[in-house]
Amino acid sequence: MRSKRQKISGFTLNEVLITMVVGSIVVGLAYTAITLISKNMATIQENFNEKDKTILLEQRMTLDFETYPTITYDSFEDELKLSSPLDSVLYTFSGDHILRDTDTIKISYREKGFFFLGEEKSNGPIDAISLTLEDSLKTKKIFISKVNDALTKLKNGN
Repeated sequence: MRSKRQKISGFTLNEVLITMVVGSIVVGLAYTAITLISKNMATIQENFNEKDKTILLEQRMTLDFETYPTITYDSFEDELKLSSPLDSVLYTFSGDHILRDTDTIKISYREKGFFFLGEEKSNGPIDAISLTLEDSLKTKKIFISKVNDALTKLKNGN
């Protein structure tokens, strides 16, 4: 009787090893790419949050300056008070944040300047504010002013 050997089809050891090496390289590259993308997304999110805080502060102060007719700055308390006969808002400046009544806006500022009728003031009534804000990216200067009513201009001789 004759014994017949049947050939079983399959992969050689070299083919399997090469496939495993190539697969490992592809998985390593994919992991590296995902890590880089997630780090970039975190950086983009931080940048967005910083810009968002700056825009929020600028919009809020602009709206308050347009809403309240009387604005005074107290340099001793480092407070900006915006008031009307019915309501008032108080901004308190600290080194790393600005407090608006009970809302805290976590943003650093380097300089602040207060103006009344075009002249810089250190205390008393104001109609404009200049803030130089600092964040992790850069510094941004914002300037907010209001249009004075006729009574204010008549009182001050302008």
